[in-house]
Amino acid sequence: MKEVARVEDIQNPIAPPGNINLVTVSEENERRVALHEDQLKRLVINMFTTDKDAKEAWKVEEMAQRLDQPRQPVKKVMDLLCNRDKIRNVYTLKSTVLTHPWKK
Repeated sequence: MKEVARVEDIQNPIAPPGNINLVTVSEENERRVALHEDQLKRLVINMFTTDKDAKEAWKVEEMAQRLDQPRQPVKKVMDLLCNRDKIRNVYTLKSTVLTHPWKK
């Protein structure tokens, strides 16, 4: 992953600003680093069961936003732990997941 220098992080540039390629990154577009898969599994299970905002069905985008995680790792975990309702495009937790060692 490339490191990004922000304008506000550079106090005394060595060269004049015309010679430096700066990339302005808004907070919305910053890349998030995904949690380890086991941690993510526990969080997803909690979002279905014990979290204060627990729901029976989640969309991948909602879950990723709520967990503040990248979409792809969340989708991968939800594909493992959930059944997908293709009509409503939501995921529900598989009944076998609650007895699996991931819950520990």
